[in-house]
Amino acid sequence: MAQAQFSLSWDSYQSSICDGFSTLQQNGEFVDMTLASDGRFVKVHQVLLALASPYLKDLIASAPCPHPIIFLNNVSHHTLCLLLEYIYTGEVIVAGDYLQQFIEAAKSLHIKGLQNIIPNDFENNEEFYQEHDADETPDRKVTKASSHSETIDKVTLPHIEIPSLAQKVLIKHEDSNFSPIKVSSAGSLVVGIKDDFDVMDYSEAHNSDFPQEDHTSKKIKNKLIKCESALNLQYTVSIRGCLQIILNRYIYNLNSSTTKNGLKRWRCVNYRDQKCRAFVVTKGNIVINRANPHNHSFHDKKILAKIEKKAVFSAMDEVEEYKERKKLNEEKSEDSETTVETEHVMLLEDDEKISDSADSLDGLTNCRTDTVVIPEPPLRLEGSVSHTVKMSSTSGCSIDRDFKTFVVKMLKFLWSVLIIIVTSVETVPVKNQYECYLKKPAVQRFREYLQIDTSKEENLKYAIEFWKRQALEANLPFNVYNRPNGKPVVVITVEGRDPTLPAIMLNSHMDVVPVEASEWSHPPFAAVMDENGDIFARGAQDTKDVGIQYMEAVKRLIRDNVTLLRTIYLTFMPDEETGGYKGMKMFVDTAEFQSLNIGFALDEGLSSTDDTLFATYTDRRPWQIQFTVHGVGGHGYSMPENTAMEKVYNLIDIISKYRDTQRNLLESLNSPDEGRYTSVNINIIRGGYATNVIPTNFTITIDMRLSTDAKISDVQNMVNTWMEKAGNDTELSFIRREDFSGETDVDDSNPFWVALRTAVTSMGYNVKPVVCLATSDMLVLRNRGVQALGFAPKIRTVSRLHAKNEYQNVVVFLNGIDIYYEVIKSIANVPA
Repeated sequence: MAQAQFSLSWDSYQSSICDGFSTLQQNGEFVDMTLASDGRFVKVHQVLLALASPYLKDLIASAPCPHPIIFLNNVSHHTLCLLLEYIYTGEVIVAGDYLQQFIEAAKSLHIKGLQNIIPNDFENNEEFYQEHDADETPDRKVTKASSHSETIDKVTLPHIEIPSLAQKVLIKHEDSNFSPIKVSSAGSLVVGIKDDFDVMDYSEAHNSDFPQEDHTSKKIKNKLIKCESALNLQYTVSIRGCLQIILNRYIYNLNSSTTKNGLKRWRCVNYRDQKCRAFVVTKGNIVINRANPHNHSFHDKKILAKIEKKAVFSAMDEVEEYKERKKLNEEKSEDSETTVETEHVMLLEDDEKISDSADSLDGLTNCRTDTVVIPEPPLRLEGSVSHTVKMSSTSGCSIDRDFKTFVVKMLKFLWSVLIIIVTSVETVPVKNQYECYLKKPAVQRFREYLQIDTSKEENLKYAIEFWKRQALEANLPFNVYNRPNGKPVVVITVEGRDPTLPAIMLNSHMDVVPVEASEWSHPPFAAVMDENGDIFARGAQDTKDVGIQYMEAVKRLIRDNVTLLRTIYLTFMPDEETGGYKGMKMFVDTAEFQSLNIGFALDEGLSSTDDTLFATYTDRRPWQIQFTVHGVGGHGYSMPENTAMEKVYNLIDIISKYRDTQRNLLESLNSPDEGRYTSVNINIIRGGYATNVIPTNFTITIDMRLSTDAKISDVQNMVNTWMEKAGNDTELSFIRREDFSGETDVDDSNPFWVALRTAVTSMGYNVKPVVCLATSDMLVLRNRGVQALGFAPKIRTVSRLHAKNEYQNVVVFLNGIDIYYEVIKSIANVPA
């Protein structure tokens, strides 16, 4: 007898695998290969690179090690990120300015799906189709350009082997003139090709049928080549029954549609509450256009909830069937109470027909069978409201009428309770328990400050305006100091009872380090808060949080009429991340700084994963060095001796060996914050300009932070030895070099340390003095004789300084204001 066989399929297999690989790459998990360009490294998966490019597959196969590093001399880091996004997700949006180099890089690397695209076609096509958000630019523009072909009547694309989730390239076809791509209003291009294409009519694509748009340009009559329905486009309905789509982990509401062409325009569900401008245009199951990035996190939680309710569909017809079915079920549920009452009456009327013996329920023989209808509480509202149960009974037997009446009443009561519970579960959305914190003014100001992208120097003016507004609201004096060739330093004054006493400086910096937005789970300058209450943004830990916490604590002190003995200066530096050369280092030499009469300073501190607080009393000394190595060049086919790359190998090898000794020392220390080891990292490698030209020089930039007990003469001799072993014609220059780092006393001889420690311990925390493993503006102050400590109340926080997904928990942030309140009150009242 043949054994039964079952066929099992995973409906979302392709999208799950693609999303899974993308997530693994972003988290650096199971990566086994490194790509290098512009001196930066990206870890990837060999298997995906091999599938996407036969050229890279051969290159990987010829590598002599399991984790090869491939240098891409002619590919910029930005272009590399775009290519990887295409390989991992099947699509990518390329800005018009980068399109030429993107296509050239893709062709040189033989990336499947991009080899046969001609970059010049994007400049010479007849028309570019542009879609604008109706809420921003209501007029649609059509840009004319000369046609590159007069005879093309039918478009035939070659068969291309690429991942199945690659998306669409829209190709216009009008008057025998071929226009091969769709460009959005932002000047971006959606790249990606599917293997099979059909021709469909697409005349009058966007006309006045869209109620929000006022089209004044003439109608576009064209044809396009479409792909099959996008595998990641799905349909669903809102709580109110409105039609929605799910695309790439986001949900969109139906905004408008045309009856003539079947076009539908969808906009993000966060359009109103978060002003998200992202939108999508579809025709049938085809994505025609999408534009504008989202300013919030993915809708994964909402999507999962819809999947659990089985309310996610692959076609619009299925949605209509679902809505009809739901409507019928609701009508049935309305009639369920009437049905229950009838069934209970039937049950009572049939009592006399049921046998006397309770043992009949166990199925005794020689019993006649009667049918008893018993209502069963439904597990889902869509299900049947009653079931028929066959019960065996022995003739002549009966069950006590009072007992049965009691059972019926209990069943009716329990069923009513279950209906209420199930209805509540189905209709009440799960609310983020931290959402209430977003209404707090301190959190709103924190997020506003984080949303200023101060990784760009030109945006410092917006941060200055922000602090000016905060000072005016608190009625505090505000000043900006800017020396020639310097950068602006902001000072906000809180005058104390005795201005003649040395003052307190509360220092932080406005600038932040640059980001790679594609590596983040949330936009790095959107300050999105997730379901755990974590606010994600660059500067959330370094150190925009500290600046806001200072100000909020000071405002509370003023509001509570707390008298401060000493004057407080809140200072905001413009360039701490680049060494402070035009900020703190220039400011301390000014008469304005001298007039502040600073006696003690607080600055950025360290985070901890528990409830311990740290106070840094000294910084490790930074040495940032650039080596330039020269060597023999020539044609790429030759193999000359004494090339620059050979010297690079030698230099990297000797630096790596020293780094290994310091890592072993670090592992042997009881506490890594002791600072008794020297860190060294090779952060930038630059060289070469053509694939067939041997470069004659390379530059290697390293970042060293010297241990607290390192002697400058010993370190200098070691660096000179590195340069000699690298080979002749090797040069060395210092980007930054600090030979001395002062220390602040952290014992009872320092009244400010005692005041800080007392304030912290009174709140139930412990504070531990440690060495700052990095470098802050406090190094400059300490070297000028000012007592200074690095302190930040970031408890239960994983440090992500200069890393992706930098965050601060909203509860930890608000708790930090409470801690600063006590600390500032304590140190500002240290007696003379």
